[in-house]
Amino acid sequence: MDADGSEALDARIAALETELWHLKRQRAQRAGPSPKALDGIRVLDLSRFIFGPFCTQMLADMGADIIKVEPIGVGDPARLAGIVSVNGVSTSFLARNRNKRSICLDLRKPAGQEIALRLVDRCDVLIHNFRPDVMPRLGLDPKRVRERNPGLLYCSLSGYGQTGPRADWPGQDLLVQAMSGIISTTGWDDGPPVAVGAYMADVAGALREGLLAFATSAGLVVMQQMLTEELTAIVGPKHAKLGSERVGNWHGTTTGQVVVGSQKVTVARPRGRYVDGGEVELASWECFASEDLLRQVVVERMLAGVATRRHVDVGEPVGIDGTATSKSAVSRRFKAATEAAMDELLARDLSELNTAVLMIDGLCVADQMIVVALVITADGTKVPAGLKLGDTENGVVVTEVLADLVARGLRYSHGIVAVLDGSKALRKAVTKVFGERALVQRCTLHYVENRIMWSAALWGQVVAGGGCRLLRSST
Repeated sequence: MDADGSEALDARIAALETELWHLKRQRAQRAGPSPKALDGIRVLDLSRFIFGPFCTQMLADMGADIIKVEPIGVGDPARLAGIVSVNGVSTSFLARNRNKRSICLDLRKPAGQEIALRLVDRCDVLIHNFRPDVMPRLGLDPKRVRERNPGLLYCSLSGYGQTGPRADWPGQDLLVQAMSGIISTTGWDDGPPVAVGAYMADVAGALREGLLAFATSAGLVVMQQMLTEELTAIVGPKHAKLGSERVGNWHGTTTGQVVVGSQKVTVARPRGRYVDGGEVELASWECFASEDLLRQVVVERMLAGVATRRHVDVGEPVGIDGTATSKSAVSRRFKAATEAAMDELLARDLSELNTAVLMIDGLCVADQMIVVALVITADGTKVPAGLKLGDTENGVVVTEVLADLVARGLRYSHGIVAVLDGSKALRKAVTKVFGERALVQRCTLHYVENRIMWSAALWGQVVAGGGCRLLRSST
């Protein structure tokens, strides 16, 4: 193809692409706007500056109806922040408050508070980033607003949490950058610290607290829909005239607790009863109410070093007051979880393990000696296999541990290496249970430790006995 033909083809392709773009645009206009994830959700936004508005801006982009409350006069102080503005309004403010409606109220006066409470009645979510002591002074504390709207999600954004010694501190971005140390990583080697250009702390906080709380609210709405659909599938729609075909009836609502993060929250759920009087059990409710996840979170935090009294301080900011975070509740849950894990460990089927090495040793835990058996498979995987209260010098205890492993399917007919700490009871037990199929290897670490202890004891005898003469006679 010559140059003229190639140019003509390129021009034709460009014209077709332009025509296709126009056709797609016309089709989209006829179809109307696509539904968004948060359509129908209304949010009362009392937040200012960056932290809260950035959170509600993302909610607005996803379809939520945001009603932003600003003080009378200049409005949100962020309107005047920054060096670039459009018609006297900061571009930073415009970027973080798009797709919102605004109303100016003086929340320090009763009239302004009353209007805010009337808005609360019509909203699904309230978000603010005041210090903990401010909202009660404005008459908008959680207790009061939930008395008017029990289903309201109350989201409090703060720099240092709602409790603790720094709860009343302002959470300004620059302060958080300085306290976290990130401000020391920017700038020049021979100059002072320089603030990060982006509002790192505000953005991270909004992502963590605001979106997590809102996602929790959305999840609870979905849960209610699932419960309603399941009950409808069993007993039929409400008020439907099914006659003899009806197997049960709607029976109002009841309350129960579901697990949200590391706590339990009380929610209402639909209730049904069979025509013979029995309660309709919903499988989806059993799933939501299961405490397995709660136990897992407790164990993970305990293993990470979080004390039982601190669990309430490290809970997720889900926007709902929950229970099961007290010291006693966490302790009971940790105990139950460890007991369940121990039962599972001691009942585990070992027949699928391709055992290469069996290590047996005694561990001292809380002034108690425990005999522990660890299997190492042919591919190097370490598998805790058994344990029993006792010590490696007790032949009966060690034999019971090894016999239990065999009873649970431990394969050793191909031959295994048994690594021991050197005690006679261990050797006897291994020989008794595994016979010639086990090659015994003494743990070199224990051997060295024992030699050091023996040498120290011998040196003590030498000193007590008058020097080298006793040492030579001993050797």
